[in-house]
Amino acid sequence: WYLEKEIRKRRLAQEAMNQLNMTLEEKVATQIHELRQKDMALMTQSRHAVMGEMIGAIAHQWRQPINALSLLVQDVRDAYEYGEVNKEYIEQFVEDSLEQLSHMNNTINDFRNYFKGTEQQHVVPLSKPINEVIRLVEKQFSSHGLVVSKHIIDDTHVKIHEGQTRQVLLNLL
Repeated sequence: WYLEKEIRKRRLAQEAMNQLNMTLEEKVATQIHELRQKDMALMTQSRHAVMGEMIGAIAHQWRQPINALSLLVQDVRDAYEYGEVNKEYIEQFVEDSLEQLSHMNNTINDFRNYFKGTEQQHVVPLSKPINEVIRLVEKQFSSHGLVVSKHIIDDTHVKIHEGQTRQVLLNLL
């Protein structure tokens, strides 16, 4: 009789232990699930923050070419009024406008590459990014009476991230 009673006690204790283990496993699984959901929410918030920063930076970088395009369009009206519109003028207008639009497209690609971190460093003449940025700002600068050297010639080669270097130079100018 004593042995049966002891066996029954142990079985009850074992069942209670099994029930506690199951309850504990459920609680652990619930906690893990909640933590994963919180991690996912934080990652989503982080992605949205980065995207917001990227959009703000793109908007900042686009203001200059949009302003340049605006000046080009206004100049067309003035040139027409003063009889300065001819084939060369139109060709220059189209070239300058396409250059500004290309810059805007390149800005998107540069930022996409920057945030992906995929842009590789390349050895290029230092004058390349400098001349590209000068071409982008020379119209805007000249409209304010500032003279910018047309082209810088330098055979010095440097290993750089071209897109990031152009962005820095554009910000400095």
